[in-house]
Parts: sequence; structure tokens; C-alpha cells
Amino acid sequence: MPFPAREPTSRLAEVDTSEPLDPSRTDVEARRISRAVARGDEAAFRELYDRYRDRLLRFAAVLGRGGDTLAHEILQSTMLTAAHKLKPVESEAH
Repeated sequence: MPFPAREPTSRLAEVDTSEPLDPSRTDVEARRISRAVARGDEAAFRELYDRYRDRLLRFAAVLGRGGDTLAHEILQSTMLTAAHKLKPVESEAH
């Protein structure tokens, strides 16, 4: 499954965290996306990537002690690993 090419620009300051997530909606969407990615659906992988990249990038920046290049490398490695190993999510607890 090809990885969507992105320019390695810093997006850490652009993330909008003002609106809280609805846990029940998030659970249903996570199950739908995980099933589709597990089947090899490239559009679902792009949705997964677009949905979680900003959160993962912020976390990777913390792990990389603020290094923007390292944060992007961690993000790419994480998303590629997820795409290859993702199994369908059955519930929020799972």
C-alpha cells in the first residue's frame, strides 16, 4: 500500500483542538476505518492518515524533543507500520 507523499512542513501550530471528540462517534468510525485498512483499502488508509497525523505528529515531536524532522520520520514509520499490521477494531476497549 503506497504511503501518501507529504511535504515535511511543520504543522504543529496549525492543529485545532478546541472541539472535543464524541467518543461514541469516534468508536464507530475507528471500527469502520480499521476494517477497511485491514482489507487493504487505500482510501481508508488516507482517511486514517489524515485523521490522526496531527495528533501523532504532536506526540512524535515530544518523543523527538522538538525535532521537526525526527517527528515527521516517527510519524511516517508509525503510519506505515499501522498500515501493515492493523487489525479490525471490535470495540473501544479493544
